[in-house]
Amino acid sequence: MEVSNRVREVRRHAEDNREHHRQVDENLALLVSHTQRIGEALDVIKDIANKTDLLALNAALEGTKAGEAGRGFSIVATQMTFACSITTFERRATSSPRNSKAGHDRCPRPCKRSSLWHVSS
Repeated sequence: MEVSNRVREVRRHAEDNREHHRQVDENLALLVSHTQRIGEALDVIKDIANKTDLLALNAALEGTKAGEAGRGFSIVATQMTFACSITTFERRATSSPRNSKAGHDRCPRPCKRSSLWHVSS
């Protein structure tokens, strides 16, 4: 009787662990999906910052050509360039979700399925 109770208990723990791993896999899939969407948003931000930087450069050139009358243009261009550099810096600082996903992609399949990997990463 004692052995059959132990077997049932071990079986129950195995089922609990299987369910836990299934939930971990689901959560990881969601995390990967969200990370990809964040990466796409960062690409859009990068594109906008690059285009804005070009506009700022053009505004600075036009402001310089216009002399004193274009002084306001030059000031705006300088501020736009500053904003673009901040955006670029922040975008680089937030690119780490992609790096985390890349680390997960290099992990062997058994490692990905282990809850220990998820805790340590």
